[in-house]
Amino acid sequence: MDINTTSTTNPNPHFMTKPQPFYYGEQMKKWANTPMSYAMDIAIENHFSEVLEFPLDRIIYASNEYCFRERTRTNAGELNLPFLNYYRIGFEDAERPWKNDYSNRFGLIDRENKFTSTLGGRMRIYPITISYEGTAFFAQNKDCEYAMNKLLFDNSNETIVKPQVETNDGDIITNAGLMNFDIEYNPTYQESDWLEQNRIWTIGIDFTITTYMIGNFDTNPDNLHVAKSVLLEFFTAKKLNYENYKDSEQMEMFLTEYFGETN
Repeated sequence: MDINTTSTTNPNPHFMTKPQPFYYGEQMKKWANTPMSYAMDIAIENHFSEVLEFPLDRIIYASNEYCFRERTRTNAGELNLPFLNYYRIGFEDAERPWKNDYSNRFGLIDRENKFTSTLGGRMRIYPITISYEGTAFFAQNKDCEYAMNKLLFDNSNETIVKPQVETNDGDIITNAGLMNFDIEYNPTYQESDWLEQNRIWTIGIDFTITTYMIGNFDTNPDNLHVAKSVLLEFFTAKKLNYENYKDSEQMEMFLTEYFGETN
């Protein structure tokens, strides 16, 4: 994490001055996991909000390296501790291969053919583990200790988040993600001396989520979105006006910008 570098307006370390358009833009619109990935990140924020007792405006999607920049950029130039950052850093095969060769190659349908009627095509799923990095920052050591206890207690249980997407017909599709944490009290950073001098206490919160990636065949590209009820709660908690983003293209632009993607 490099706290003392020049400010930027984008937390993505791969951000370019003139970002290129998505090469797979049209294909991603037909891929169910695109809205599901946004729904997963929103579910993660909701979980941490509950465990740490943080309002969602104290949680930001930014890497450890760029989180101070993003926090001050979106908070009138102030850190206003405490806050939490988190950022997706990698993908790998799940340790437990919940595989079904037919479903993977040809798509999954239930006995009532529900997925075909709901999504407009067969759905295929495959297991994957997604890795994230994160850090919680506090101005008081007792606050940090309290949060550490809350996180350790949460880690002692099986933690499952349930992201939701919705079709244009109002059908809700719920996925599941099993979270596993690697929690460290006051981890050593490149700027540890700076943090100590400014009396900032930290908790390193790296974690993985084992879940199903969802793809589908022959689907209406505009048929799947993050569930409206989830978005309404998310926008309200972030102090944003949902009405400004009701258009699907505006919503897509907001989500790609918020979750640190280039477009």
